[in-house]
Amino acid sequence: MTRTIHLALALTFCLALEVQAALLREAISLNGEWDVQVVPALGLPVTDAWGTVTVPGTISGTDGRCAWFRTRFTIPTSSPVRLA
Repeated sequence: MTRTIHLALALTFCLALEVQAALLREAISLNGEWDVQVVPALGLPVTDAWGTVTVPGTISGTDGRCAWFRTRFTIPTSSPVRLA
């Protein structure tokens, strides 16, 4: 019985923390223009061979090859997220 109560309290506490964290979250849309580079095999991309693609979206003509995607975004100063 005591273990059940402790487990229930622990789960309640964790749920309360998750709800609090969800209230603090701010969504940042990553939709938009991204850089894309199709490569023949998974490896590092060539530094100057980037094209662009709209995300969300699709790319065609990759013939099963791999692709790298990159973009930049700004975290608002009002965000609770802190990067080390």
